[in-house]
Amino acid sequence: MLTILGAIASVSLGDPGVELSVLGVTGNSRVGDTLTRMLSSRYVNSGVGAEPAIDLRTVPLLHGSTFDIVVCSEQLQHEPAPVSAALEGLWRLVAPGGVAVISLPHRIDEPHEEHFPELTEARVEVSPGVVEYVGLNESGVAVRFSDLVIYGGLTGFLEHRMFNVSSLREGLLNAGFESADPLMRTALTENTERSAPVSMVTVAPGVRFFDHQIAE
Repeated sequence: MLTILGAIASVSLGDPGVELSVLGVTGNSRVGDTLTRMLSSRYVNSGVGAEPAIDLRTVPLLHGSTFDIVVCSEQLQHEPAPVSAALEGLWRLVAPGGVAVISLPHRIDEPHEEHFPELTEARVEVSPGVVEYVGLNESGVAVRFSDLVIYGGLTGFLEHRMFNVSSLREGLLNAGFESADPLMRTALTENTERSAPVSMVTVAPGVRFFDHQIAE
């Protein structure tokens, strides 16, 4: 949490006389509650259980792009494939010249891992002794996955991928961000392959890739 607040503060210091607008897209209620308390009317929370709720995969092309800072915390690892749709949606939310501050579990040197292919009609099914992620693959064939990582118990959030630093940076640049630079990292678990990065990415004024398609 402190790394996220530090990243926001470093942006805000650019012009103390300007009140920057901040949007939170986060599955972490602690982050949303803290930013709401600290930033008051400057902060719009679109996280879990909040209104307006924002689905990163379906942000309209002409959403408005009016937020100076978008905080995306503990969210991108839960977005279904292809994650490029969510990254493009995140980019559309940031005003030209603004920044996105991103935190999520990731690997340092190990390869990026997608846990599931792109599926339709995907859902988590729970039966006695079995929890599965099921859906239809690109050929329309039903597939089932049982080796799942779910944050917060059976009613929590399914992990769809594990980024590494390079894959996150590449995905952000491909989505339209001008740069993607890790600010700091802190240990998340005892597993040294996972840590929580906070990355700041800037948007070039006027740059928009309207040919990119957002998945429905």
